[in-house]
Amino acid sequence: RGKTKNPEEPRLRKAVAAMFKNMGRQTKHPMTLYRALRDDKDHDWANTLTPGTTFEEDGIVSTTAYKRFAQGWLGLDGTSDGEEHPKTVEVDDVVLEIHVPKGSTIVGGVQQFIETMLPPGTKFKITGSRRVKTPNAANPLGRIRIKSPIVYTHVTAEAILPPEYAG
Repeated sequence: RGKTKNPEEPRLRKAVAAMFKNMGRQTKHPMTLYRALRDDKDHDWANTLTPGTTFEEDGIVSTTAYKRFAQGWLGLDGTSDGEEHPKTVEVDDVVLEIHVPKGSTIVGGVQQFIETMLPPGTKFKITGSRRVKTPNAANPLGRIRIKSPIVYTHVTAEAILPPEYAG
């Protein structure tokens, strides 16, 4: 974590901590969550997230309990116009399968929420990686058709939450 140039960051971090304190709940069982990581010029996820490595997310980690939904995000490309557009899924795009321990504090994660958020400072210890081909993926936005089948890299990881959020 480096020093920030954003003067709003301390206020935002307090708001996020309050969100997890007031809206968070402890998991009663271990959970499996998924996150799409699209390969780009700044991140070579498939070749960086190798078994035995660990990385930390400095911000809130948005995830889903639905693997097909995460796969569908790989087929969308966010652009500067704020819209998502169809994108060809690349073999170096990643679906991160996250194993969250029992007793972890999360926000969301109940049946009516498709999104589950993990707190800032969550670390991920990579335990496996393999290429996957799937015949279809769920389109998270509904209005954009995702080209199928898709081939991507499936990475598994153990979530290590910061002490104040760990079970």
